[in-house]
Amino acid sequence: MASRKRKRACAAAAGSSRGAPAPGRRAERIPELVAETFEYTSEHHRNFSENGFVIADGLLSPEGLQYLRREIDEVNGSLSDECHKEWVMSLHQVLPPQANWMWALATHCKILDMLEQQLGKNLVLFSTQLATKPPQSGKNVPWHQDGERCRTVWITLDDVDQENGALRMMPGVFQQGRRRFAPIKTDDDLESYDFFHKYSLYTTDVDPQRNLISTCTMKAGGLEIHNPLTPHSSRPNLSKTRTRRAIIMRYQPASEPLQGGSLKHYRDGSEFGKMNYLVRGSHPAVEAARQGPSSEKEEHLIASHPYH
Repeated sequence: MASRKRKRACAAAAGSSRGAPAPGRRAERIPELVAETFEYTSEHHRNFSENGFVIADGLLSPEGLQYLRREIDEVNGSLSDECHKEWVMSLHQVLPPQANWMWALATHCKILDMLEQQLGKNLVLFSTQLATKPPQSGKNVPWHQDGERCRTVWITLDDVDQENGALRMMPGVFQQGRRRFAPIKTDDDLESYDFFHKYSLYTTDVDPQRNLISTCTMKAGGLEIHNPLTPHSSRPNLSKTRTRRAIIMRYQPASEPLQGGSLKHYRDGSEFGKMNYLVRGSHPAVEAARQGPSSEKEEHLIASHPYH
């Protein structure tokens, strides 16, 4: 009975706001992004628990997939020289209110239902990211682990495989816990370190030769979700014709410490402070904020923590 009620509530929310509402957004500007048929099943959850990651096909609706491709191409075509195509951060904070598709997707009830099974009922949207690798370009993202109690949702807008920069995972290795950072041994290591240190991503000391590697071959519109302790990486896009566009969204329980930083606006490179948003459940800071007048999206705001 509870499951049927949740499905009806999700359908009603999808029909009206396409996810939790962003301020001033006109619903007709954004199509239904998530397919009505998508479901995170018990089998998906079992595979996630065993391997530390899982792929689920068919998240995006056909209309949503086409819409997001157009919007992402528009963003990439407007990028400031200050921004890197693989690190376009926190669009949900800066997109126009009437067309904030990143917020609509990140707060969609089907995605939050999936995350609630893994992280509990009080969920914080930590960050969003666009990661695009055009043909014959892109960085080699080294083997790394993510933050502490978080979940990373990786949604592809293109068919991805080993040739065009698919994610690579080490199944089951998350059970070994947090790994040490890899030592720097060569000039090539230093060049890679300099690039990824800029984005707070540190190479993990794991030996690919001694662990099974799974390439996440995915159809456009599917998602991958992984445990933060699962070592993962991706290679440059070696295809001559195929782009690899991905949306990355990171969540954490509301009980975890909040983090922030200074980010750059994708259009002009101007700095803005990273925000954390409660997207499901409760948090004392949010409840206090709701006592005063605010926009709908501001009611989800927990805190901003610029670096000093």
